[in-house]
Amino acid sequence: MSLSLNTRAMKHITLLATIVTCTLFWVQSHAQSIVIVDCIQDSFVLCAPDPGFSLPDNNQIIVGPGAPGVTTCSGHIRLPLHITDSCGIIIRYIVDIIPFDGNDTVRLQDTSDVFLDLNDEATLVLDSRLFGTSPLSLNGIEYNEVCPADPGGFHRLLWTVMDECGDLVVCDFILRLEDCISPAISMVGVSAIIMPSSGEVNLSAQDFIASAVDDCSPQNWILPSFDSLVFAPIKTITCETIEENGGTSFILPMWSGDAGVDRDCSGAISWNERNLTRSNAFIIIDLNGECEPQEPFGRILSENQVPIEGVEVSFFDSDTSQVLIVLYTDADGIYGGPYEFVNPLLDLVILPAKAGDDSVGVSTLDLIKIQKHLLGIESFNSPYKYIAADANNTESVSAADLLELRKLILRINHEHPNNESWRFVPTSFVFSDPDSPWPFDETIMTMDSINNDFVAVKIGDLNGTVTEPQFRLSEEHLLFVTNSEYVERGEIVQIEFTSDNFEDIIGFQFTLHMQGLDFIDVVPGIISISRNQIAVHEDAITCSWFEVNAISRSKDDVLFAIVASVKKEGTLASMININSSLTLAESYKHVGGYDLIASVALTFKDQPNYNINNTPPLYQAEGSGLMINGGRPGNEHKGHYIDRNGGMVHNEKQNQPYGYKENLILYQNEPNPFNGETNIPFEIKESDKVSLWIFDALGREVYFSSRNFPAGRNAFRVNFSSMEQPGLMYYRVEKDGDGLVSTRKMVFTGGSRD
Repeated sequence: MSLSLNTRAMKHITLLATIVTCTLFWVQSHAQSIVIVDCIQDSFVLCAPDPGFSLPDNNQIIVGPGAPGVTTCSGHIRLPLHITDSCGIIIRYIVDIIPFDGNDTVRLQDTSDVFLDLNDEATLVLDSRLFGTSPLSLNGIEYNEVCPADPGGFHRLLWTVMDECGDLVVCDFILRLEDCISPAISMVGVSAIIMPSSGEVNLSAQDFIASAVDDCSPQNWILPSFDSLVFAPIKTITCETIEENGGTSFILPMWSGDAGVDRDCSGAISWNERNLTRSNAFIIIDLNGECEPQEPFGRILSENQVPIEGVEVSFFDSDTSQVLIVLYTDADGIYGGPYEFVNPLLDLVILPAKAGDDSVGVSTLDLIKIQKHLLGIESFNSPYKYIAADANNTESVSAADLLELRKLILRINHEHPNNESWRFVPTSFVFSDPDSPWPFDETIMTMDSINNDFVAVKIGDLNGTVTEPQFRLSEEHLLFVTNSEYVERGEIVQIEFTSDNFEDIIGFQFTLHMQGLDFIDVVPGIISISRNQIAVHEDAITCSWFEVNAISRSKDDVLFAIVASVKKEGTLASMININSSLTLAESYKHVGGYDLIASVALTFKDQPNYNINNTPPLYQAEGSGLMINGGRPGNEHKGHYIDRNGGMVHNEKQNQPYGYKENLILYQNEPNPFNGETNIPFEIKESDKVSLWIFDALGREVYFSSRNFPAGRNAFRVNFSSMEQPGLMYYRVEKDGDGLVSTRKMVFTGGSRD
């Protein structure tokens, strides 16, 4: 610990001494009174995300390369120094830096005063962003980019501290600033690669990088690799690779490393000394007649390239209208095998169809997107959005479509009166006007087409709830609050709803169960809600409300009220609850340009367990391993956002993309649909620990299991006999050793009832 003067600091002391009052003297005639408690004896390293380190506001990763005044390879520091002193009440200090421990000295923090507390203690603060001299206060302190043992491997800091008695001490230590920030990578879209006659193609990782920016490295120094452990810029795809992959569509993980630093002083920068960013390359191999077996006959995918399973594909004789073949798409959206299965002399008509609950995937968020389009706030960006929004099949999008879809959401209707649940457009069809896509083809003639693929459109599903395999819940929920008053039979009650977290809300929907109450009316409060947004059912009402612009309200604002007559006495807490029995309980936020979906719950303010952060789970079966809105202990639900175009934007902890398979192959559950029990088979190439998660349509975790399995084909056996709520579910399997993940859908028809 350096508590006395040294030769480096002497030339800075005179300046500090001249700014104290004239009663102070250099000659020290008493015992030293200042004690620096935590002057660092050894060198230390700072980098993001360490406390006390931050990037300048003008760093190129923030403002972009080439911006005026842009900086690279620098950071700001904020460090405390704790002292005690027995003389006076004011401590005066300055901080200097000797960059790279060289010969120049720069004032890092000019003269600053701090008061001692009642215990004669004080904390001095160095903040280069707030108090540093220009241009250091703007651009920050440069990184030490060389080996720590080389000259320039550290900076030296000098704290010079003086009290009112003229006592002066210096804290002198060395500091290293390093780059720990990974580059920001933007990938190109789906890439089509033609397989050459050799039967193998070499992929360059660089070809899949659209742009790259780093806080320190220029773009041409950022190196992409197909391996996280070693630099592997080339990946070879062969016919065998395609066979192992199970198809010609690949999702290849990539890692992009910055310039790095020679931290181990070996004289070379190894791959593990670089900051890496994980991303994915999306590749489709055009076999070009190579690699047996041939491509499947056709595929049915969503607009976002998500396979649609269970589509019935009928082949009609165009002359007789006789159905000759009926196929069904598998989990990869594929129907049929090689082209030879169709008689080339017959001109067949291919017609896809998919039955199901028309309301699945249709939510209030879809109404918001249609309304924004109608108002010109956010117009649809594809013809398939127009088709999905045309609920009443009038070849236009209008307020009438909003009314039709709201009837589905509120469960007034259970199907589209004048439309199908799904529509299918050949991928080869060219829209003459993408903003008015009607009429459009819905069949393919086999003799006229070499492309037998279709784009599937779920009517009413503008944000891709059904066609995206990922769950979309945030960690939060919108919590409504009301009082649990005691009511008597024959009484007319007005139940007022408030919320402690009604922030940036653009809409919500739910089922309100009302046992012992008869609904009379809804009364608007701070939000504009009307009877048209409510549907009355037996012992329940359904609600769908939205605003185009996000709104926030305080916890004391009455949002709305429900007027009801009481059929039997009791507390409201025993009579009403919010659930998803008819209409899914969801809320929608609009934050930072993105729409975020969360669950909805109800609690009672006058109950002893009222706590916004401790909402009871909507469903929990003790001893069964099933939980909804509670989750497996220790599990963190990961946020998934929907951008303005209906696509997915994931955070860094997102699941692997759908269909990812290398050392993990996930098969469809058997049976599917199922009632009670089902098997979920999978295959791994080596023994490993494998984990299974199951989520309901709202993204809530309802099942978890994890155990070790041998190499080969295995299966989880799942028993849902104690769970009663049927519906669409997603199951996700993760191989622990290499983090491989795959996700599929299944349909649960309800628990067994004896």
